[in-house]
Amino acid sequence: MNRCECELEWFATTDVVSLDESRTKISIPWIQTLIGLHLIVPGHWWNDCEEEDKSKLWRCEIDSINDTDKEEKYFGIKCHGDGVRYWIKYETIKMYVDTDHVDYPKYDLPEKQPSIDQELNARCEQTLRRLKDPNGEILD
Repeated sequence: MNRCECELEWFATTDVVSLDESRTKISIPWIQTLIGLHLIVPGHWWNDCEEEDKSKLWRCEIDSINDTDKEEKYFGIKCHGDGVRYWIKYETIKMYVDTDHVDYPKYDLPEKQPSIDQELNARCEQTLRRLKDPNGEILD
């Protein structure tokens, strides 16, 4: 067998993540690319917002990720000049993303958030480690 045939056999007989599988589930590397995305959030979004601030627009930025949140509020945002972190869902990002911001085109924002699968993410990391090892062994 030549090297290409060996690599194909390895992919066919090893528990690696397929391209189809990786496209239907969210990956931690993708979710992390949203850090830095700018949002414009109206004051009425906050439950405890003062009446006079409900119509105000707040410039915010995604600054952190928590991919294990049970309510799927995976994205931490901080408003400019505030310093407090608020946790939001992906749907909120889609509603309030600043499409006029200069960096907006670089972000990949599908219509619906794919589901987060912790097992898939672990297998992705394992696959990457295997690909880096010339013997196909798991490097830890």
